[in-house]
Amino acid sequence: MIIEKNDKIMILGGDERIEELIKLYQREGYIISTYGHENLQLEGVREYETIKEGIEENNIIIGPIPFNWGDKVNMKLSGKAAFTESFINLLSPDKKLILGAPDLYFTDLAQKKKLAYLDYNKDECFQIFNAAATAEGTISIIINERNTTIYNSSILVIGYGRIGKVLAGYLKAFNPDLYVAARKSTDVAWIDLNGCKGLKTDEIDKVIRDMDIIINTVPALIIPEMLVDAVKKDALIIDLASKPGGLDHSYAIGKGIKIIHALGLPGKISPKSAAKIIFDTIFILH
Repeated sequence: MIIEKNDKIMILGGDERIEELIKLYQREGYIISTYGHENLQLEGVREYETIKEGIEENNIIIGPIPFNWGDKVNMKLSGKAAFTESFINLLSPDKKLILGAPDLYFTDLAQKKKLAYLDYNKDECFQIFNAAATAEGTISIIINERNTTIYNSSILVIGYGRIGKVLAGYLKAFNPDLYVAARKSTDVAWIDLNGCKGLKTDEIDKVIRDMDIIINTVPALIIPEMLVDAVKKDALIIDLASKPGGLDHSYAIGKGIKIIHALGLPGKISPKSAAKIIFDTIFILH
């Protein structure tokens, strides 16, 4: 899937990182138009009134991350709407579709329609660089939301995937009392070797009551109500996991605990860098 300078590209929907992606493609000399960015108003960039017209007049469509939530395409910054099934039905075989992290609703429909597309979110390098942006965003939240230093705070990071690894490394530089929980014994060994306090995820009950900050990266119910009951009332919980998250948020709020469901941090905290990651990934993949 090669993108040439004479290709006509429509960039669709998304958040602030997609706005920055539009600017980046324009600066690089590509022919760009948009749908779902009516407030951007860039000279030389046409905003389509209908998605149908945009698809018909362009041969490459670049979509946001996440691409959709069920039957609705991610149109976060727009007053316009786009519907997943209608969008798929508008695509002819000659169109090239590039997007990020479509959900099962999309992938099931795409499979039935035999729709070919490129998902930049599946690229390992993309996910690693995105994890770095997410980790920086998480630290920004901690600094803004707490009235104490990260230094000497008791912090629990749950999960040792890409985000957990990067975040633990970044936090360690602040010299907190840092615990990291992982599912695998080998990961716990690596955590200890890297100077943090490793424990298994089924052992977090042993430390959670003493934590000032709890950061979850696991996309599953990892903190049941009985563990929420043990959390200090002045603690901060940051849930980085996709919806519904790693715990019952309404239950935690009802207990008087501050919880932030921090989704899409790269787009919120560092949209320009996040756009460059998407741009570079698409360039490498095609």
